[in-house]
Amino acid sequence: MPSDTPLPLSPCALPTLPAMHRRTAVLTLAGSCLMPSAKALHAAQGEAPAPSQAEAEADIRASRQTFAAPTDASPEPPAWASAGRELFIAIEGDGHLSLLDGTHLAVLARQRIRPQLLPAVHLAPDRRHAFLATRDGWVVKYDLWRSRQAAQVRIGQRLQGLLLSGDGRWLLAASDAPGAVALFDAELHLARLHRAATLDGRQTSRIAALQHAPLRRSFIVALRDIPQLWEISYDPGAAPIYDGLVHDYRMGEAIARPGHLGVRRTPLGAPLRQLRLDPAQRYLLGAGPDYAGMAMLHLDARVQISLTPEPGQPSPATGAFFTWQGRSALASANRHAALLHVFDLEKRQSIRSLVPAAAGTFVASHVAAAHLWTDAALPGTLALYDKDTLEPTGALDIPGGTPTQTLFSRDGRHALVSVQGQEANTGALLIHDTQSLREIRRLPMRAPCSVQPVPFVNPVLALDH
Repeated sequence: MPSDTPLPLSPCALPTLPAMHRRTAVLTLAGSCLMPSAKALHAAQGEAPAPSQAEAEADIRASRQTFAAPTDASPEPPAWASAGRELFIAIEGDGHLSLLDGTHLAVLARQRIRPQLLPAVHLAPDRRHAFLATRDGWVVKYDLWRSRQAAQVRIGQRLQGLLLSGDGRWLLAASDAPGAVALFDAELHLARLHRAATLDGRQTSRIAALQHAPLRRSFIVALRDIPQLWEISYDPGAAPIYDGLVHDYRMGEAIARPGHLGVRRTPLGAPLRQLRLDPAQRYLLGAGPDYAGMAMLHLDARVQISLTPEPGQPSPATGAFFTWQGRSALASANRHAALLHVFDLEKRQSIRSLVPAAAGTFVASHVAAAHLWTDAALPGTLALYDKDTLEPTGALDIPGGTPTQTLFSRDGRHALVSVQGQEANTGALLIHDTQSLREIRRLPMRAPCSVQPVPFVNPVLALDH
C-alpha cells in the first residue's frame, strides 16, 4: 500500500491498520472522524511504515514452526479414522476439539488444542491431521492420532477464517490485520500472499466472508471495504487472468497473469457481507448493508444478474436450501427485519416472507427432513416450519441455553443442535430424532461454537442441509 494512502475507516470507527504483529499502531479518535494518511499516522506513532509485500511474506515465513515427531514408529490409526465411519467434529469455546460418532451419538475423543480457536476446523483426507485457526493470527496443523501440534504459522494479528481445498493440498487464511489472504500448502509453507486491495493498491480492505467452491476448485472472498468479489482457483489448469478491459483475450491483447492461485476480480455495486453458493456453484447469493435485498451473481460471467428486494438484510450464509413445489429454494433468516425469507433460485424471486415469533440467525434442513428448523423463535426454543406449506408447525423447547446451530446426520434421522449455556463456557450438543422430534441424547460441552461433519462436505453440494 502506498505510504500516503488513507486507511479505510467507517464513520467514527477505529481503523484496521495494515501492520504485522510487531508493527502494530494504535489510533485514538477524540470526537473526530478525520482520517490521517498512513505516512502521517506512522510518523505520529514513531513507527516505520507498513511492511512491503516482500517484508510481509518474510514475516509469515519466519513465523512458521514445526514440532519434532516422536521417534517411535508411526502410530496405528484409531478405530474412528476408518473412511466409512460417520463423524462430526466440534470446536468448544474453551479451546477443546471433540470427535463425535455419528452412528452411536457419542463423544469418541476430546482434546485440548489452544485458546481463541475460530469456529472453523478442517480434517485432511488422511483423517489424521486437522487444520485450525486462532483469532490472534495462527494457523495450526494438529496431529489427532498423537494428540500433538505438528506445525503452525502466523498471518497477522486478527484472523477471520480458514478454508481447506477439496483435495487437501491448499489452505486459504484470511486476515484483517493486515487485510490479506494467504495461501499455504499442507505443510504450512506460504505459497502466495494477496493484499486485500484494489488492483492499483490505492485502497485496502478488511475481509468480509469466505466460501469454498469445491466443484469449481476455488475459494471465494468478499472484501468488506472494497466493492469486489475475488475468486482464487487452486486448479493447476485454471485459465489465465486478464485484468481490466480486453478486446479479445484469445488474441493475447493484454498481459495475463497465471490463473492458478491468482485473484480473479468481480466488480460490485457495493461490498457484500454474506455469501452463499447455489447447489451447482454457478451462482452466488449475497447480501450487505448497502443492498436492499438478495443479490445474485453469475460467477463465470462475473456480473450481478438480479437483486430481489427484501426489507432489512437477508442472511443467505446461514440459510437452508430445500425443494419447494419441485423447484430449488433458499430459506434464510433476517434478523434486522425479524422475518424469514423464502427465495426461488430458478425464478430469482421471493416466494414468501414469513413472520416468526422473534428474529433469528439461522435456518437448517435436510432432504429427508419434513421441516425447516430455525432459531427465529421465542427464547429457549426452536421453531419448525413445514417445507411444503411454509406454515409453522410447532416449537421445540431448548432448556438451559440458546440454540446457535443445527445440522443433520448423513441420513437425516438426527438433528444436532448446538446450545450455548447461560453461564460462561457451558452448553451442550442436543440430538433430536427428526421424525418424533424427541430429544434422545444430550452431550455436555463447553460453549460449542461449531460442529461440522467429517470429512467436511460443503453444504451447498446437497440440496437440503
